[in-house]
Amino acid sequence: NAALNAFLPVQAPSSVLQSNGTNTSWLAFNTAASNNTLVQRDGSGVINGNGLSITNTGTITFQAPAASATYSMTLPGAQGGVGQVMSNNGAGLMSWLTALTSASTFSGDVTGTSSTMTLANTGVPAGQYARVTVDTKGRVTAGVASLDLTTAVSGVLPIANGGTGSATVANNLIFAGPNSGGPLAPSFRAITSADISAVGYVQNGNSFGASASLGTNDNNALIFETNNVTRGQFTAAGAFAVSSDSTVGIAGATLGAPPTNAGKLQVNGQGWSAVQASASASPLAWDANTGNTMVWTNNVAAITANITNMQPGGAYMLVVKSAGAGTGAVTITCNGAAASYVPTNGSRVNGIKNKTVYTLMWDGTDCLVTWITGF
Repeated sequence: NAALNAFLPVQAPSSVLQSNGTNTSWLAFNTAASNNTLVQRDGSGVINGNGLSITNTGTITFQAPAASATYSMTLPGAQGGVGQVMSNNGAGLMSWLTALTSASTFSGDVTGTSSTMTLANTGVPAGQYARVTVDTKGRVTAGVASLDLTTAVSGVLPIANGGTGSATVANNLIFAGPNSGGPLAPSFRAITSADISAVGYVQNGNSFGASASLGTNDNNALIFETNNVTRGQFTAAGAFAVSSDSTVGIAGATLGAPPTNAGKLQVNGQGWSAVQASASASPLAWDANTGNTMVWTNNVAAITANITNMQPGGAYMLVVKSAGAGTGAVTITCNGAAASYVPTNGSRVNGIKNKTVYTLMWDGTDCLVTWITGF
């Protein structure tokens, strides 16, 4: 051995001699794979390595992952059948199983084959439903297209869900949003003029931004009341009657009779206006629009009365009251025209009342006056 060792490289424990055809060297055994080593079994008979290559005309390599847990797989004890695949039981024990094919068919809840599966029809037509019924598998078995809220909903429906949020409400309240400011959730509250000012007539007036219209759109009268009593009305024919006793009517209207004098003013009773009184100096300025009767107190002998806004057909009365020297003639003009008198205008005569009465008419051109003195 000593003589042989003299010719060999330095030996290493657990090594074998190898030759590359020219030189010899020692090759070490190892339980783990590494370059230029021989792999030996460990104490359990397992050979460790990162992979296994098998070469014939080509090479098949079995490669372990770069990083994995340590586990074992036990192959089946016999060859598998045609079309079978290997399955792991989760503990590393491998076995042969028959693979599913496209020829597999289904029945029950699913019909068809593995490549063309179809859910079974539940009998509920396709569509949208307000409420559905499902079975334990989640399939729709019935549907209701619309809900009757009188029976489908019980209790109080919150405002956020489209309800009123209340089962009972006090009198004279409306369900609405705020009448001013930004949008808020609706509630029950009292109605205000802001709620109806754009569509109805309110106390103290409206601001429609355009001409207002008040009336009926059908063949019925428009009636006005105070104290729950009819005071006037526009009839369906367009006539206008004023007061509960039908004493005045325009276009011949009365509250109890049809029009008889269309287009004219008809007074059933007496027409009058409040008496105007003045103690002004001459000349008297009398606007007939203030009333058609004037009592003028003036003690000057010769005085003038100027009357304006007289209308054709109107009847006017000027009563001049004076005492002492106030008995001269009264000069009258109507709408700027000098009056014509019957009898001829002259001095007044004082009587018990010291009044002289002038009755005036305006025919559109002339001022016609009759007068009586000595009252």
